[in-house]
Amino acid sequence: MAGNEIVRETVEMVRALCAVEKQARDASVPERLRLRQQQSAPVLAQLREKLLEWKEQLLPKHPIAEAIHYALSQWAELNVFCSDGAVPIDNNISEREMKRVVLNRKNSLFVGNARGGRVAHNDPCWPCRTQRGCAVGP
Repeated sequence: MAGNEIVRETVEMVRALCAVEKQARDASVPERLRLRQQQSAPVLAQLREKLLEWKEQLLPKHPIAEAIHYALSQWAELNVFCSDGAVPIDNNISEREMKRVVLNRKNSLFVGNARGGRVAHNDPCWPCRTQRGCAVGP
């Protein structure tokens, strides 16, 4: 099977998972969990079967085979969202918050003097962003 076909089928399955998440976006946590168990879990099972099948067809050093191996080695972590309705399917929120920290650190390199660097590094908004991410109000 060609690499393009493997990628196409994988993207279709990920789209199916995202469609379930879109449908469950405004649902309560128990309802979201029920939807995930009914609709996402079978797609994940199908994806795992396909990954195992493709892994046998590809050479071990093929880039897609390495990606498949990585996905299979992280399989338990990839499935956590199907066992807890409060867990998001992705970590985009965490990545976005970490990007702010990294950008602030990078921008602190050009503050002009040592005191300015210390002030910029002690970001007073960090606790606010952490609270916002955990849905904790002031």
